[in-house]
Amino acid sequence: LGIVIGAIRYLQDRRFRWVILFSTSAGLLFATKETAMVTAVVLILAAITASIFREVREGRVEFRQAWKEAVANRPSADHILAGLTIILFLNLVLYSSLFTNWHGLIDAIMSPFMWTKRSGSEHVKSFWYYGGLLVKLELPLTVGALIAGILIAVRGSRLWLFIAAWALGLFLAYSLIGYKTPWLIVSLLLPMALLCGYSAEMLCERLNHRATKLLALAFMAAILLTIGSLSHRINLEHYDDNRSVEHTSE
Repeated sequence: LGIVIGAIRYLQDRRFRWVILFSTSAGLLFATKETAMVTAVVLILAAITASIFREVREGRVEFRQAWKEAVANRPSADHILAGLTIILFLNLVLYSSLFTNWHGLIDAIMSPFMWTKRSGSEHVKSFWYYGGLLVKLELPLTVGALIAGILIAVRGSRLWLFIAAWALGLFLAYSLIGYKTPWLIVSLLLPMALLCGYSAEMLCERLNHRATKLLALAFMAAILLTIGSLSHRINLEHYDDNRSVEHTSE
């Protein structure tokens, strides 16, 4: 989320504070997440897809102009250098365990190759594994995200097209990779939660009467209570119960 906010706000006012936010978030992503490269690629492709989709949807297939705008909006050289320095410094500090284990830097370089090797032989699940988990554990979020995706495809702004492509891209990327574990769906929940917020906003905007608005708010409150109850059971009562997860993997 810090990467997305930093990039968007930087494009708006070009302030260096957003370079710091973007670079710090990116540095921590690569230093702490085994699928950081997947996330980075998806974010880049989501930005490109959102721009192309909007152009095609509005009948303005002017890719040359879009490319010129992208080049014109690129960060300055000093901001790029500063951002890369922050990212590299954070990874240097964390992978070397505060400069006490220099071999950790070599391990950091080798880790993507190890993860790639494991992806085809360990924890191999079907393509729809994450889809099954989302339906079982995050049904309200899934339904809200799907509704938002349809609305955004029809009339959403470039920002919301990007968020929708971000969510869909992560789902497809993780689903296409053979290596699947339940905790990886956490990466999907953030963009899906944003999409649910979009669905709620569109719903409230289209309700004109006070009674219908109150009914919609009551419905959303019921959803929140359902999610809260499910979260309590999973995280505090049945946190070591893998039966539902194992059943989904079949």
